[in-house]
Amino acid sequence: MIVPSVPVFATIELTPYCNNRCAGCGNVFVGSHVRRSQLEAPLSLKQWKSILLKLKSCITRLDFTGGEPSLHPAFEEILYFTAELDISFAIFTNGRWIEPRQLLEFLRDIPQFQGMLVSLHGASPDTHEVFTGIRGSFQETTANIRLAVEAGLMVNTNTVITSHNYDQVEQIVDFVHTLGVSTAIIARYIGKPVPEIEVTPKQLKQAVEVAEQKRQEGSRVKFSACIPQCFAPSSAYACTAGYTFFTIDPWGNVRPCNHAPLLCGNLLQQSVASIWHSEPMERWRNSVPVECKSCSAFSWCHGGCHAEAMAHGLVADPLMGEPISDYEPSVQPHREITLGKTDLPVMYCQVRPESFGYLLIRGTHTALVSHEAWAILDACDGTVTFEEIRERFGQKGLDLVGALVERGFIELLAS
Repeated sequence: MIVPSVPVFATIELTPYCNNRCAGCGNVFVGSHVRRSQLEAPLSLKQWKSILLKLKSCITRLDFTGGEPSLHPAFEEILYFTAELDISFAIFTNGRWIEPRQLLEFLRDIPQFQGMLVSLHGASPDTHEVFTGIRGSFQETTANIRLAVEAGLMVNTNTVITSHNYDQVEQIVDFVHTLGVSTAIIARYIGKPVPEIEVTPKQLKQAVEVAEQKRQEGSRVKFSACIPQCFAPSSAYACTAGYTFFTIDPWGNVRPCNHAPLLCGNLLQQSVASIWHSEPMERWRNSVPVECKSCSAFSWCHGGCHAEAMAHGLVADPLMGEPISDYEPSVQPHREITLGKTDLPVMYCQVRPESFGYLLIRGTHTALVSHEAWAILDACDGTVTFEEIRERFGQKGLDLVGALVERGFIELLAS
């Protein structure tokens, strides 16, 4: 768990306001005792610009969420300024926009816009709306998903598993793909107990197994929140909240992730680096259960979800089981690639020097390589063949390049 000098990504909760009333709302600043209408107004365009200028030096990707981010009065101006800074971004949205066609036309013309994640919690109105609390939201959301796809935008959906949909994962995955969605993302509920929607461990495991089976069969399915491998083996990646990214709330406060209430500083008054290395952030990173560090799956799930442990007043993710002694990530998909001797590998990512070596960044993915590996990476400039890399660096050099090709950090050019 190596921590870069500054974060690579950030999530911005642009506004607390939302036109859904989700039973499992992920906003930690909204609770049964606090209504959204009672919350202080979000930061202004000028204030968000000052924060974005601070982020420009280190952040390569932003995710704008809320509440519903499009409800911020300066939503388009904030996104336009982000594009002017040449920062890539995506939006996390409920898909219920005031002027859908106008918004989609605006987003389509921004090169830095990478796509949207739309919340969709069922394949029918009943299942979706029991979560959103708004009648008619299913029809509106699905209609706007179709419009976004027709506009040529990248659209993924996010489904929180609840007691109302845990047994409908197959139908949901199949349905969202009929809408033209690229990937169906499945999420476990994270937050304080909400009895009317929470699933039992058995129900969650069933949902995970079905989603994993759909993925194995060729459907584009991913998991968004960490699911400990000791709970249910899956292709779910570890969460890197507090390690590669942090969350900024509607008032500039920084937290490790959007599900965690832990305040680490405020970007209106402090620098990115000072918050990134603050005592609360370090405490978050050090909250990994001791048992997990001896688990052979630790590099895969990083000890589960810290935010869920915090929400339940526990020291560990409540899904955590016994450490695994011989974990093999057999369910992880691999790209099938053929490395021809005369193929020319070329780096297709950003490279950030760090004290530990180099951080490779492509989209929302990162990889760490040592200082010693730089000569190998430097040779991947599109002029050196695989055969020449093998001759110069041996099998270890070839293995490194092959692994980075598989993960998308290096592309192949035909000689």
